[in-house]
Amino acid sequence: KGVKRLTPEAEALLQSYLWPGNVRELRNVLERVFVEADTEVIGARAFAEWVRERQDFSPGDWGVATEVR
Repeated sequence: KGVKRLTPEAEALLQSYLWPGNVRELRNVLERVFVEADTEVIGARAFAEWVRERQDFSPGDWGVATEVR
């Protein structure tokens, strides 16, 4: 397969998501999507369902400070 890249929309979606599993979770998602992709350019749609499933949590659910004073 050819070299794969992300659309700007896909990059924005990934950057806006709070990764509770940090870099390992992000890497696993990218690997999965890149392996399953049948095109060289990967759009936000490839990640939308995965990210949507996990957006039900708030940062407080992970013990992350949600307010800075």
